[in-house]
Amino acid sequence: MSWHPVENGWRRSVDGPEALVIVLHGYGRSGENIKARLAEPLSRAFPQAAFFAPDGFEPYEGDDHPGRQWFSRSGITPELRLQRLQAVYPRLLRLIGQELELAGVAPERLVLAGFSQGAILALHHAAVSTQAHARVLVYSGRLATVPTAAAPTPLTILYGTADAGSEGLSADAAPLRAAGHPVDVHLLEGVGHDITAEGIGIGIDAIRRSLAVAEPLAG
Repeated sequence: MSWHPVENGWRRSVDGPEALVIVLHGYGRSGENIKARLAEPLSRAFPQAAFFAPDGFEPYEGDDHPGRQWFSRSGITPELRLQRLQAVYPRLLRLIGQELELAGVAPERLVLAGFSQGAILALHHAAVSTQAHARVLVYSGRLATVPTAAAPTPLTILYGTADAGSEGLSADAAPLRAAGHPVDVHLLEGVGHDITAEGIGIGIDAIRRSLAVAEPLAG
C-alpha cells in the first residue's frame, strides 16, 4: 500500500480497492505536494482505497519555484477562468476515466478532492458531470460555472475565515443545492488559504459517510 511516483503524479495502489480517491493540487504546486499535504493523511484513514495525486496539465507559469498548474491565471477574469476550465476539462475527464479503469472501481465509488485551483476544477466537474460520484471535497476553491449536472454528487466545501479569497465562497452552495447536490459547508475559524488537520478530519468524516466505511479499529 505504499505510494510510488508515476509519469504524471503519485499513486497508491491496493489489491481489490473499494474506492478511488483523486486529489488535485493547487496553482504552482504538484502531485507530490498535495500527496504530502492531503492525500497521504486521507489514505491512512482508508487503507482499502486506491489514491492518485496527479500533476497539473501545464508547467507553472511563475518563475519563483518549479511546479505545475491546471490552467493559466495570467490576466484572469471570471470569464477567462471559465473559458480555461472548459478548455482543460476534457483532459480531466480522460484522467478520471483512465484511473477508474486502472483501479477497477465504479464511478459511484470515486471521491474527487481538490485544493485551491484543483478545487475549482473539482467543483466544475461536479457542476457539469452527468455521472454521480461518492463525494467531491473542496478546499478553498470557488464555483466558476452555473451547475447543470443531473447527477447529485454530494459535496463538502471548506474554507477559512482568514483566507483572502474566501469572500462569497459560502454562496456557492446555493446554486449547487438548487441543481440537486447535497452540500455541507464548513467555515474554519482563523484559517487562511491552507489545509489544516481540522479540515482533513472533516474530509475523512465526509468520505466515510459517502462510502459507508466504518472507522478503523484501534490496535
